[in-house]
Amino acid sequence: MTARTPVTLDRRTFLEVLGVTGASTLVACNGAPREVLHAYLRPLREVTPGVATWYATVCRACPAGCGLLVRTREARPVKCEGNPLHPVNRGRLCARGQAVVQGLYGAQRIQRPLVRRAGSLEPASWETALEAAAGPLRSAASVALLTGLESGSFDDLLADLVPTPGTPCLAGAERLAWEPLVPRALGAASALLFGRDEIPAFDLSPADHVLSLGADLLDTFLSPVRFAAQWADRHGWGPEGRRLVLEYAGPRRNLTATAADAWHRMSASRISEVAAMILGGLLEKRRGALPAEVLPLVDEAAARVGARAPDAETAPLVERLHRAAAPLVLFGGQEVAGADATAVHAAVLLTDLLLGAIGTRVRYGTGHALSRTAPAARVLDVVDRAASGALDVLLVHGANPARTLPGPDRVGSLQRAKHLVVLASEMDRTAAAAHVVLPVHHPLESWGDFDVDDATSGLLQPTRSPLYDSRHAGDVLLELARRSGATPRFATYREYVVARWTARAGDLRLALGQGGRFVEPAPPAAVTLLPARLAELPTVAPPPTAGSGAVLVVATSALHHDGRGSLRPWLMETPDPLSQTCWTPPIELAEDVGGSLGVRTGDEVSLEGAGGEGRATAWISPDLAPGHAALRMGAKDAPVLALLPGAVDPTSGDLVLAGARITLRRHGAGTLTTVSGGSEAEGRFLCPGVEASEARSGLWPVLTRHGEIRPGPEGHEEGGHGEGHGVAPVPLPTPLDDVAAEGSRPADNMYVLAGHPDHRWGLVVDLDRCTGCGACVVACYAENNVTVVGAEQVRKGREQAWIRIETHVAEEHGHRRVRFLPVMCQQCAQAPCESVCPVFASYHTPDGLNGQVYNRCIGTRYCANNCPYKVRRFNYFDWERRPPGNQQLNPDVTVRTRGIMEKCTFCIQRIREVTQRAAAEGRPVREGEIVPACVQTCPTGALAFGDWKKADAAIVALARDPRGYRLLDWMLNTKPGVVYLRRVHSEPEEG
Repeated sequence: MTARTPVTLDRRTFLEVLGVTGASTLVACNGAPREVLHAYLRPLREVTPGVATWYATVCRACPAGCGLLVRTREARPVKCEGNPLHPVNRGRLCARGQAVVQGLYGAQRIQRPLVRRAGSLEPASWETALEAAAGPLRSAASVALLTGLESGSFDDLLADLVPTPGTPCLAGAERLAWEPLVPRALGAASALLFGRDEIPAFDLSPADHVLSLGADLLDTFLSPVRFAAQWADRHGWGPEGRRLVLEYAGPRRNLTATAADAWHRMSASRISEVAAMILGGLLEKRRGALPAEVLPLVDEAAARVGARAPDAETAPLVERLHRAAAPLVLFGGQEVAGADATAVHAAVLLTDLLLGAIGTRVRYGTGHALSRTAPAARVLDVVDRAASGALDVLLVHGANPARTLPGPDRVGSLQRAKHLVVLASEMDRTAAAAHVVLPVHHPLESWGDFDVDDATSGLLQPTRSPLYDSRHAGDVLLELARRSGATPRFATYREYVVARWTARAGDLRLALGQGGRFVEPAPPAAVTLLPARLAELPTVAPPPTAGSGAVLVVATSALHHDGRGSLRPWLMETPDPLSQTCWTPPIELAEDVGGSLGVRTGDEVSLEGAGGEGRATAWISPDLAPGHAALRMGAKDAPVLALLPGAVDPTSGDLVLAGARITLRRHGAGTLTTVSGGSEAEGRFLCPGVEASEARSGLWPVLTRHGEIRPGPEGHEEGGHGEGHGVAPVPLPTPLDDVAAEGSRPADNMYVLAGHPDHRWGLVVDLDRCTGCGACVVACYAENNVTVVGAEQVRKGREQAWIRIETHVAEEHGHRRVRFLPVMCQQCAQAPCESVCPVFASYHTPDGLNGQVYNRCIGTRYCANNCPYKVRRFNYFDWERRPPGNQQLNPDVTVRTRGIMEKCTFCIQRIREVTQRAAAEGRPVREGEIVPACVQTCPTGALAFGDWKKADAAIVALARDPRGYRLLDWMLNTKPGVVYLRRVHSEPEEG
């Protein structure tokens, strides 16, 4: 967004405006956007003005297929939330899912058909564009259709087309589904071992010990929202301690490494070795438990993949897995996918077989949709044939090969294709290279379905009428098929979907209401080692010889995925949780790499690889394996895949993403967009942790007015910050104590505590569950009309996000520990902001919120200066929301203008909606009836909202946890309404 220049009026214009609209129009006089009033003389049946309408659909932001509930106002989708009935996400949603609605109104939407003329894409009519696409199809000898992952009706559509004999058409096209982050090597290993070329379903729910070898399961691996919920439910600290221990091995600290109980920093080639050693060590320990007829096959398979005896570093991993009751080992992810990925997957699957995980925590026979994807080798072949002219027609829908395949100039090479037709809703790199671009509906405008597996089928339905002159991709393909000689059985794609679902589910209205068809999964398929293909198993590669240059790590994140997030301003402005950078991802350099080049954080460096070159700004990371450099796939100025040579795993055809080397050179000062202050608490106990041994023994560190003290085993204190030995520590009061003391003057207070007659709303943040994913930040953007200000304004410290996730680093017990701290307005009972506002814009509400009256605020910023938490945001400009982006605005929340201070109020519009409805119905507010946007979306359930005045409220029980503390309350006596629960650190040996 850009800052809008205020409108200036001359005398004539002023008088015209005054005479036509009246003086009331001039109250703001700051160029506010014109509003259009709609008279509902004939209201639509499904639209009630002022009342939200909800639609259940499916998120297509990634291949996981989570369920969505889309809130619309006056036929405009304004907010996405998780569908609690959908088995994949159970009501939770990641940051990408929250940003789906922004893609609907995005500036990159294609508004009309485009046809290339004289080297550039020009607008054309649908008839002209369809004929330009269908003409080459009628005479084509070779046609390929490249899509993203599709399952269900769309996947079956082309198979149902009936071609005219002898006439080439789409029915005979080569069809490939391309998803860059899906590990097809896992399916290849499954085929060689068990005869099943499929990606199994992993389940963390019954596991008690998980070792992840490079699989970033809490951020981008396969189905991260599902994994995050399973991890949190098993790993979150409770009365019984931990039920799940997580270990992670990889070259880079990511969200899974940060959340793990132990992170083993090692290169990708070392991980391959470790996988072979774990297999060898467990085979020796569990040999006696194997059936006699299976043992020879296991021995043969283990020998083929290169199993070997563990070394001193790997032996403890083997021992912990052997002792665990329900262990699970995972491998995968772009950071570790090398040329031997199939061999490593095979070694890990054999390990899981030895551990008894196959059939329980690793299930085959589920019909997982990810198994439908094509390996990169096939996709590269098709794209290269098209670029060379060996393929007559290439149609692309839902994929972006120009961005997600290695090569220095994919756009230029695709422009040389004979005929490239792209069906897209947004102008990406592949669409920019096309000969014909056919605009298709956004998923929120579409009918369709998505089968996650045999038991979970999500149903898509349009949540609004099409925004532009677009059509459904299915309808476009049906029309192209007709024009190229096929005879479809259905006139429209909607008819096809309805007929298929009527036969499948019977009651289509019920399926639409719940978002699909969800049945109990069938028992997993029984699998066993098959001797027929064991001889084809590849061997784990030996460690590579030393080379020149830094080893490149291809990093991914939930915000950017494979680069799709680069089209969503919410995702681009949300900082990376570890580096706290946004908009342009930096290249992360290990400390030894930066030191050898004389490069410091903020320097610009040039990158040169076997595939191409680029430039990026450096960020020196202490959390990279020595000799490594990492670049995220969402980087714009230095696309990471353009640096790669384009090699593939010879067995599976997967891209080789790990192990490539790049040459780096310093170019001087660069530009780094960051929101980071400092990661050190400076003795203020902003984000303290606690050891599991202390938690289990009951010797909790207690936070008192003088700081944190640690009760010793005999009741004495260690490091008491002024407390005398032998004196029992007195912890700080909690909101529960504040409620009991309302209306009185406590001994440590010079004022009478404010009273809250009916409610005092509060929040509990469990830091032991928080992974730093940023979903809460993006949900707040969507719900509260928080503006995106752009990289330049962020660098000036003018970001507007109401929630920030701070990264805190501590050196404790020989470990470098990173903890995340979500910070929002703390809703203080004794708020420093309220007493300094000269116009009473900041005030204390009767239900315990620090209210903000926007039309009183005159922009003094005294409240921001007096806020110790720095959670208030000032609007320096009127941020223009260009149509149609303004249609996403939530009408329940005021759009703030220049000179106004804004902040979090726990989604007060949701609080007021529920409390007013409860009052109208003559009943109290029910537990869990009010759910702020951040609480609703959190994949791990780290946030809980409720009423401190209700003794049976869930947050009251959570606040009694000994881990609880309030931010800075021990120093400032602000009495916040937010309670944090400290993260518990446990070593795997203790788990």
